[in-house]
Amino acid sequence: MHAFQRLIATLALLVCCNAGAQEAEAQGKLKQFLDSLHFRSGSQSIGAAHATLNLNSDFRFLDAHDAQRVLHDLWGNPPDPEVLGMLIPLGVMAAAVTAGAQEQRT
Repeated sequence: MHAFQRLIATLALLVCCNAGAQEAEAQGKLKQFLDSLHFRSGSQSIGAAHATLNLNSDFRFLDAHDAQRVLHDLWGNPPDPEVLGMLIPLGVMAAAVTAGAQEQRT
């Protein structure tokens, strides 16, 4: 019976180590993804919307390409070609506002 308990303990340790390794790998991939984004600050022109955002130090902006990557690759949303950018509070990656434009009809 003692050998069986050691076997169970060894298997539990292997499962825990594997889960820890997978989590560390996922965290590494997330960091690599976030490091590849081009966070912008200050005055940001959104040409397709004929608009300029003047950001204070509490916000960062991602252009259309990086916003699409966050929405699709990181958060799992379907692609949306109308997204022109993303406004993100500094230090927060779980909340954002996307920027889009619609043609005004008269």
